[in-house]
Amino acid sequence: FEFIETKPEHDFLLRCSYLEVYNEQLRDLLGGKNPQLRENPTKGVFVDGAQEEIVTDAAGIAKLVAKGEAARAVGSTAMNERSSRSHT
Repeated sequence: FEFIETKPEHDFLLRCSYLEVYNEQLRDLLGGKNPQLRENPTKGVFVDGAQEEIVTDAAGIAKLVAKGEAARAVGSTAMNERSSRSHT
């Protein structure tokens, strides 16, 4: 955001998504949808159907991270009390 503030002559649009791979399934931690990986000859590989939220500051990103963290799949193991079972 510091960089954006130095460029008042430009318009910026920042969008945030939070995804998780759990048990070989892609999960949307912001919208609860079932996004899919797709491939397009011009776009390449992309995620179709993921919730995207527009953010305007670091506090907005922190709020979305907190929301996504609450939706993550976690469980305890003998090695770690709060072990993540996913890749975000």
